Amino acid sequence: MPRNRTRGRARSRSSVLLLGAAGSVAVSVGVFAPALAVESLFYDRELSYWSVSGAERLGVLVAAALVLPALRRRREAWLVAAALALWCALLLPWLRDWLLPERRGLLERIGDAARRPLEEMTTQVVLQYDMLRLRWGAWCLLAGALAMTRAGWLALRRT
Repeated sequence: MPRNRTRGRARSRSSVLLLGAAGSVAVSVGVFAPALAVESLFYDRELSYWSVSGAERLGVLVAAALVLPALRRRREAWLVAAALALWCALLLPWLRDWLLPERRGLLERIGDAARRPLEEMTTQVVLQYDMLRLRWGAWCLLAGALAMTRAGWLALRRT
């Protein structure tokens, strides 16, 4: 009887590792795939997460790559680290703005004040007239992040 229990744990461990690997692949593909499409008369373009994000895009790819050593060494605990690193990288822009508000000079603030109404108007037009479409890359990135999170959660529950 203990032999079957060990075999069941090994299968369970393999399924968690495979879920993490599938999530990692989906995140890696979702970073480069078209995520948003802006469709208007004067501007028709597809944007990927890679093209609109900053330095956090490298953090997302590193977090997805952390799953590879976990697969190689069959360590579920590394999936937890990969999932945490992924969410830290995804939330980095909001955390940075919240923790470290930027201090700008007078001329930069005046320029921002002059540009802000135009940016807000453009955003409202795009949203009001339904010119913004989600593409498959956004869903792939979201599904991969959820799969990596689920794999990390299952690995954390076991330890």
